[in-house]
Formats: sequence, structure tokens, C-alpha cells
Amino acid sequence: MTTTVLVTGASRGIGAAIALRLGSQGCRVALVARTSAALTATASAVEAAGGRAHIVPVDLGRPGAASEAVVVARRALGPLDAVVSNAGMIEPIDRLEAADMGAWADSVAVNLLAPAGLAHAALPDLVERGGRFIALSSTAANLPIEGLSAYCVAKAGLRMLVQVLALEAPQVTSLSVQPGPVDTGMHDSLRADTRSALAPERAQLYHDLRSQGRLRPPDVPGRSIAWLTLAAPPEWSGQEIEHDDPRIVAGAAALFDPPSKEHV
Repeated sequence: MTTTVLVTGASRGIGAAIALRLGSQGCRVALVARTSAALTATASAVEAAGGRAHIVPVDLGRPGAASEAVVVARRALGPLDAVVSNAGMIEPIDRLEAADMGAWADSVAVNLLAPAGLAHAALPDLVERGGRFIALSSTAANLPIEGLSAYCVAKAGLRMLVQVLALEAPQVTSLSVQPGPVDTGMHDSLRADTRSALAPERAQLYHDLRSQGRLRPPDVPGRSIAWLTLAAPPEWSGQEIEHDDPRIVAGAAALFDPPSKEHV
């Protein structure tokens, strides 16, 4: 049976890497992001890898947009077997007293309300099909970071959303995944902070991650998350899990790197 998956933030970075890995397994993938041109490029790569893709250009920060994305994806590709809530934004990078509260609300809308809207709209399919809901977490879900109040609050709420979903919909495997430090636009924004909103040691850490080569390419967590999307065990539901958990790494290796026939 072909698996149908909706992936948000699919125009670049981790989302595009997840989509490409799913395409390599012949999946139907609904690609959600704001920019049509970038989504089209991801769609071409997914189809070249062996999958089927449908782009859904939408701003998930807009009220109701998450539900609309599920409706469009379902109409184009059929009932959903999984949702990967990957889209996120780090801004505003500012201390709460100085923050633009409109931007603060926008961050919570993208990082928390949109995933909740996706789950709300997709749950009938996911429950019926014993599907999976995978949400991208962050160290900010558990670690307060000066200058990132909106992001921290939203990611902490997202972790709790996954735990509640695991209780309310036991037919669905719901997980939050820590991708670790990844070379994406978010880290570009953190290194570019010029307003000293971040604590000095925190700002230095973000610069050191790049200069010391400690940022992973997006496909490293993308590969793990794609495996979880297709094969996460139901007994893991409700957990927050690291992308490099040895169980995930082994499962991804078996799926994406099967031994060649000469070595069998």
C-alpha cells in the first residue's frame, strides 16, 4: 500500500530532506510551504526519486490555513497516513519587554497553532488508518533561552500537544523529535542577531556550532524523521525522541541502505 504523507516546511532544509526520503520509498507527499517556486523544486526531486508530489502553497501562520492544507492534500492525494509538522520560525529574536507582540503571536501561530490545526484536521484519517503524527521539537522545548521567548513557549506547548494526542488518539502514533543543531536558515538568523537579545554565551555557542563544523546537514535528521514517519512503533507514542537514537539510526539504515544483492 502506498503511504500518503503531508510535510510542512517542505520547500527547503529538513522538510525537503524528509520529503525526498519519502519519495525514495514511493510515497505520495503533499508539500506545504509559503513559496510555490521552491515547493515545485522539491516536488520535482521527490518525483525523480520515485514518489508522487503535490504542492500546497500556504502561509501556516494564517488562521485556518493548516486545516485548508489538509483538505487540499487529501483531495489531491487521498486519505493521509501521516503528518510531519516541520515548519517553524525562530523570530522574533528579542527579549520579551522589547518584543513586537504581533511578531510574538505570529511565532506561536506557526510553531504551535498550525501543528494543532494540522492534527485537528488530519486526525479522522490518522485514527482510521493507524497513522502517525510527527512534530519537530527543539532543545527550546525544555530549555529557557533569553531572547527566544515565543519560540521556547511554542515548542514547549508543542511537546505537550504530542503527549495529549497520544492519550486522546491512541490509534495514532504521535511523537516529537529533536533534530539537534542543523545547518538551516534558523541558525543563520541566530548568528545574525545584532541586537544582543541573546545572552553572550548563547550567541557565541551559535557561532561556534558553525565555525567548528558541528551543524548537521538537513538530511541527517531528515532521514531519521522519514523513517519514523513510516515505521515508528506505536509503543513510542507520546515520547520526545532524539533523531540519532540508535534504534532510529538502525531502522533508517535498514530502510534506506539495504544491502546490495552481491552481499546478500
